[in-house]
Amino acid sequence: MANTEPKGAYNRASIFDGENYDYWKECRSIHIQSVDMDVWDAMVNGRFQPQVVANGVAQGKPKADWCNDDKKKVQYDLRARNILISFLGVNEYHSVSHCKIAKTMWGALETLHEGTDDVKQSKINTLELFCMEDGESISSMQMRFTNIINKLQNLGKTISSQDCTNKILRCMNNEFNLEECMNNEFLRPRENICK
Repeated sequence: MANTEPKGAYNRASIFDGENYDYWKECRSIHIQSVDMDVWDAMVNGRFQPQVVANGVAQGKPKADWCNDDKKKVQYDLRARNILISFLGVNEYHSVSHCKIAKTMWGALETLHEGTDDVKQSKINTLELFCMEDGESISSMQMRFTNIINKLQNLGKTISSQDCTNKILRCMNNEFNLEECMNNEFLRPRENICK
């Protein structure tokens, strides 16, 4: 991330340069929701399209016939696109500049940085391969494990505290005494690691 300003700097968004997508996505989704939930709805549900019903069939309403409420709802997508574009570095902007609505921009960024469903499943499977490295300390292993868990949660995979604890106990090498490890704060179920 290019901007390393302190957290909590109100209305000051970091520019996304292609790194730390999970962090950027979470910060931006919270920011957009705090600006206006209708803008966020346009981001995830797509642009509002004013409709008129003629002979029992819904069809797009001509722009000249839009009422103020129609214009306001269409504007939510434009605001969402504006917010997204303002958060993107030049290279990231070029990867989504072809998108005409905020939902497709957001989706294109997700696919580019999180991958397709198959890629996401592959990332979820990384937890199965997790093991303690030779000579690694418990605190170093904790940091790696927590990063994996957080990334999996961002992909929609929730892992219980019990599963986290069991995985850690199974992957520890023979250097550690199980009784000592059970006294370690990390191995106790905690809300901030696994939910």
